[in-house]
Parts: sequence; C-alpha cells; structure tokens
Amino acid sequence: MVTLPPVAISTEAQLADSLLAAAFFASSGPHTAALCALNDHVLMANPRAAKCLLAADHAALWQKISHEVASETPFVTQLDVRGKNVVLLCTPVFRESGLAGVLLDFNPAVEDTASPSSDLRAVIPGESVPATLAQHQLARELGSTAGTLISGAPGTGKSHVAKHLLAAGFPGVEFAIFDAARHSIAALEDTLQVGSAVILLHADALSDDEADRVAHLLEGLLFDAPIVVTCSDRGYDSAIARMVLGRIHLPSLEERIEDLPTVADRLLQSIPGREYRLAPSTRKLLLSYSWPGNLRELATTLRAAAVASPSRIIAAQSVQLPRRAASAGSIGSLRHDERQTILLALQRAKGNKLVAADLLGIARSTLYKKLDALGEDLPAEYRGSSRAA
Repeated sequence: MVTLPPVAISTEAQLADSLLAAAFFASSGPHTAALCALNDHVLMANPRAAKCLLAADHAALWQKISHEVASETPFVTQLDVRGKNVVLLCTPVFRESGLAGVLLDFNPAVEDTASPSSDLRAVIPGESVPATLAQHQLARELGSTAGTLISGAPGTGKSHVAKHLLAAGFPGVEFAIFDAARHSIAALEDTLQVGSAVILLHADALSDDEADRVAHLLEGLLFDAPIVVTCSDRGYDSAIARMVLGRIHLPSLEERIEDLPTVADRLLQSIPGREYRLAPSTRKLLLSYSWPGNLRELATTLRAAAVASPSRIIAAQSVQLPRRAASAGSIGSLRHDERQTILLALQRAKGNKLVAADLLGIARSTLYKKLDALGEDLPAEYRGSSRAA
C-alpha cells in the first residue's frame, strides 16, 4: 500500500479519513482491480494500483481529481501517470460537511493501456472517455467464465454487448437467453444444462427471493461456463450480482454525446438499401437532443429519417424529434399525450413497470417519477412508484 508521511490533522479531518478508509476497504477484495483512495493528505492503494503510483504522484493527482468532482455521482476521466494514459472511474466519498475524498478505480487500464481494437469499437462505437472505459472493460471480460454483470440504462445496448461477449469469447458455443422480466424461473431451470452458457437479461426485475433462487441455479455453472447478467441500475445488489465477478458499465448516449456522429454513422450502415449519410445540419440537430432512449431511440429515429429522406443525404427536415418545449396553451395536450403513451406501454407490458420502461426507452426510475407526477390521471392499478411491479 502506498502511504504518506504522518501529518498533524484535525479531528474533523480524521473523521473524513476514517470514512474514506472504510469506503476503500469495503470496495477492496481478492478480485478488485487497481484501486486507490485519496484526499488532500491521504493516499491509499491496493497492490495493483501501487504498481503505477508513487507517493510523489499524490499532490498532482488530488489537484486534478478534486477539481472534477461536481457531485456525489461517479464520473470517468483520463490522466497521464508517469507516461501511462490511464482511464479512471472516480467515486466521490462525502461526509456531512463536504468531500471526504475520492475512490479511483483504474479498472481496467493499469497494466494494459493500449487503445481498444477496431472490433471492440464496432461493438461499442466511440472514442469518448466513457466509451473507452466500456471498451476496455469488454476486452477484459472476453473469455471469462467468472461471470459478468453488464449495467446500463434502457437502450444502451446491453443485450448486444452480452451476445458479442459470448460469441467472441467462446466461438461456436451455443447460449441460452433468459429474460427475467418476461420468463418464469421454471423456464430458466428447464434451459440450464451442465456446461451451458447463459445470458440473463433484466436481473433487476427479480425480487430478492427470486434472485437468491436464480443465483443458486447459476452458481453450479460458474467457472465451467460463461454467465452474463444485465441490469439497468449500476448499483444493483443481489445474490446474483455478488456471485459474478466481472463488470461492464455502458454509459448513456447523453454521457458520451460527442460519440453521437460515430454512433449514428455505424447505425446508418446497418440500414439496407442506400448508403445513407447525415447532412451537417442534421448532425447539429441530433447533438442538440438528450436521447433519453439512448441507442435504441437513435436507431429508431435514423430508420424513420432514412425512410422519409428523398436522397441518401439525410437532411434535418427528415428527422422527427420529440417536442422539447411547449407553449402555455399546449401543456395540457402534451400531458395527455404522455399519459396515453405510458398507459399503452403499461398495457402492453401487462403492468410490469420494468418492461414498460424498456418499451418507452427510459429508466425505470424515470417511469416511477412520471407515474407519481400523473397521479390521479392514471387508473388506480398503475398509480404510485411501488417497486413490487
């Protein structure tokens, strides 16, 4: 572990250091990648991180990281550590009076900081920091039988990445796909065979008891066959999440909006017929939108634009984006439209709010907020934010 010379500090600083140390040790384990914790006078690092950090790096590292902390939300950044370009996942640790420090996960680029291959960029297009981190995480998990959890908001491409992970890591191996939001656990029991590969979608749709049962079913396959699990919540915690060791997080399109032109070009290549391209004004229009439905919403928008476009150069007039602003007179009609759309999704999902959120291309937490806001405008069975459904 990297340590610094002792210095005289206040009681409040000692409390902050204790909180930071607790977070560091809670995040550490035998399978933890390179991890360190720091504040203005403390630097702790596990053995993997210590291979590329020295006490002399502390001041410059803290100066850079502390200036990038905007809230309690984790963020990604890049920095040069003695000649190595390192991708970091930064998790701020706060106490009541302010920032106690930051956890830095060098995962996965301490020992191998080479650029991701073109194959990986085809699966997760883009060169932004969040996309690069996801590409590195995917590279690390290829061929692993220790289990992998893929997290990301609806529409970020979790099932696509899961299928690539097995197809590229285990060529020729057949795998079963089980959707926890749509299939019964009995269906999973019928699917599982010794040595069979499994993709478990929407694991966060399971109750705690169901997750315990599924984890018991899957643990017999662990290390003998690949298991890939997907969920929407990055902080998802269950017996299943604790069982699998690998992690891949897919960022939202808004988090890596600078990748949109590359992602759009990749999606246009998949449309049969003409070789479509975006006009400069169209790129500007697409970059102005937040894309709550992520890649799925972008793909749907581009397919519709291609159909509407009279030429292979798609002009902005061919792109239909949701209305983002409303005059005072139209707010009521917009509320009605949203209510009808949510009702239709809930009906199609037979009341399952995770499936409905997936159909709408939004996170389940966003759907809960919309349900709470609509309140009495919804039928009784759909009101509230109960997570039982």
